[in-house]
Amino acid sequence: TSAPHHLQQLLGPTPVQQPSFHRPSTRGRTASIMNVIEQILDQWQSLEPDGAVLLADKTQDFISTVVDLVTQSQAPRANQRRAFQMLRHGTADEGSSLPLLVQMLRIDSSFSFADKRTPNRTHPAFSAAVVYFPCFWQAMQELEQRLHPEQIWEP
Repeated sequence: TSAPHHLQQLLGPTPVQQPSFHRPSTRGRTASIMNVIEQILDQWQSLEPDGAVLLADKTQDFISTVVDLVTQSQAPRANQRRAFQMLRHGTADEGSSLPLLVQMLRIDSSFSFADKRTPNRTHPAFSAAVVYFPCFWQAMQELEQRLHPEQIWEP
């Protein structure tokens, strides 16, 4: 019985263990989400937008990019099928025959471009159908959530 008492004298008082209030590490999850953000921004840039708008004529290129993204992903097949459902044409019962992905782009057919390159505006403005970046972002985030539902997307 004297040995434990002797060790206690050498080691000093036993520290009281405090409860841990540390949150689990989110470093890996944060890195993964940052990779997705970077990927979405790269996809936007690859479609050659004009700032925060993309000509709707690029929609087919966007769909091709999505198909490549899904087929090349490491996501389980069930998740890939959920993602591909976004490309399936709707029915009259659903209110639109457009695929969900295209509906989410919310194409604006009344956008007016002014020629920003010429200060005297010798070139007339023109109207075109466009996709705004926030709509593109939401569509891509939905796609990523279908491919990787295990990711937590809220801050």
